[in-house]
Amino acid sequence: MPGGTVLYGERVADAIKRIAKEELDILVSANRLLGYIEYNEEKERGYGWTVSMVFLCFSDGKDMKPNEDASEIKIFNKLPDNIIEEQRVFLEPIWTEINKKKSLFMRLLGFYTNQ
Repeated sequence: MPGGTVLYGERVADAIKRIAKEELDILVSANRLLGYIEYNEEKERGYGWTVSMVFLCFSDGKDMKPNEDASEIKIFNKLPDNIIEEQRVFLEPIWTEINKKKSLFMRLLGFYTNQ
């Protein structure tokens, strides 16, 4: 998942756009803050206490391209097995909610197209 650091003096919205452009070569807009993730193990490794803000973003629809930090980009239909545990704990309820809404939307779409 893309992520990065907000630079000194940089607005969060600008950092989101910069990181998406650098890591995926797409333009995005942040729709809303979904919450935050605290990475407890970072403290144990001597890095302090890392906190990540998680945003729902929309892209320009352009195909994503990996940068030098990634060999490939994948869109997933379920949470990958190899994500960081704190990310999994945060994302599972959100993922469940998104899939419920997606399922409802598809049923409604089917209802309207069959009329």
